Amino acid sequence: MFTRSPRAPWREGTLLVRVALTLTLAMSSIPHLVAQPSGSRGNSPFDRPVCVAFSPDGQLRATGGWDQRAQVWSVHDGTLVHTFQMQEPVFAVAFSPDGRLLATGTVKSGKDAVKLWRVSDWKLVRIFHDTSCVNVAGLSFSEDGRTLTVNDSRILKRFRVPRVRDH
Repeated sequence: MFTRSPRAPWREGTLLVRVALTLTLAMSSIPHLVAQPSGSRGNSPFDRPVCVAFSPDGQLRATGGWDQRAQVWSVHDGTLVHTFQMQEPVFAVAFSPDGRLLATGTVKSGKDAVKLWRVSDWKLVRIFHDTSCVNVAGLSFSEDGRTLTVNDSRILKRFRVPRVRDH
């Protein structure tokens, strides 16, 4: 476990730890999570999600993949709720603990790799610029939802999450 010294306040973009090796779980080894959602385009591995996250209330499932899309699905009936078209493959998605925000992370995007979306209307809330992220492999919100930790396969960084109202 890594802890922060009480005398060392962190700033946005603070490097937490260098990661020498990242172990990635092959999503294809979890069949019930990667079952082709309705509306999927094909049977190629590149058409399947490479990441998945469930909303805290269990009503929504967000997926991302090589097709440069992050998609949100209804868990209840499997219908597509929303699609975010990105410029790069989406390798990380995460819902905030209160379910109001969805974070997406892409590969090869550099300064614009991590984006934050408001769930109530799917509007872009923030782009985390200057993340120095090359290949976002994981996103995780803190329990209180105020901090977003980004794993880009090389380093872990954390960022303050803005307070967002539902619209």
